[in-house]
Amino acid sequence: MEIQEIYDTIQQYIGTDTDLTEDYMNRINMHFNAYLKNPTDKQKDTFKDLRDALIAMWLADLIKKILKQMKTMLKYGTTQAKDILKATAFKKIVKKAITSDKIKNIIEAGVESAITDIQYISNGIKVNSDRAIRDIQENITQTKKVISTQLAEEFSAYGITYFTDTAGRRQNITSYINKKSFDIVMNAFRDAYLAELVANGVEFVRVQRLPSLAKECNLCIKYDGKILSINDNVEGFESISESRMNGLWHFYCQHYVIPVQGEFTEEERTIYHTEENKKFKERNIQKGVKKGLLS
Repeated sequence: MEIQEIYDTIQQYIGTDTDLTEDYMNRINMHFNAYLKNPTDKQKDTFKDLRDALIAMWLADLIKKILKQMKTMLKYGTTQAKDILKATAFKKIVKKAITSDKIKNIIEAGVESAITDIQYISNGIKVNSDRAIRDIQENITQTKKVISTQLAEEFSAYGITYFTDTAGRRQNITSYINKKSFDIVMNAFRDAYLAELVANGVEFVRVQRLPSLAKECNLCIKYDGKILSINDNVEGFESISESRMNGLWHFYCQHYVIPVQGEFTEEERTIYHTEENKKFKERNIQKGVKKGLLS
């Protein structure tokens, strides 16, 4: 299977996850607008019940889809690695065991992380709508009609289906899922792919990027064509773990690696980090984040 085909499959998954999310978000916003037009206690209770039910249904449907997608990508990753090793006549050095339990743990860790992140941002819906309802109920100087009109204008851009990130910015939930979905299934593919390379004794990989019209960002552009070591602390080479700390394979990154052998030039081994790379690593260190070889 060609790498482009794999990315095309991932794009299909992203579209499915995004469409599912958009449908649920539209339904939640529709019921919220109905409440704004008639902000009675009865309508408030009706909206909250519908909101909570729709959030629960959305999370259940989305996580179910993502789990299925991840399992498919794990199979694709393993197959892709085997195909590349065969096509390049890679000389196996030493077989390293990657057990089925290891792959199972990768799946479970990825799903758990995805659920935690998505559940966290879903709380924004409740926070936003509860604040709006509280503003209406507590205001005693304006009519409910005036208040609801003001709130309708305030939420016209995102509805209530957004969350506020750590930088204080509003993020549309549908847009977030569009990027998050890519990140989740792409990491599943990468983890399985790297696991198979490790199992076949690959020591070095070359960073490549899927051709597209999109511009590379300053986090990953310096890695184009560079050689990374699979293992940490190999003199003269930056490791995959270190590169991830520096921002390679960031959110929505489209780089991948291929196994290589032989002698490498200094230019291939030398990576000139940007200021963005340095800041990215500093933030990871400050947050106590440790980027390993497999996720």
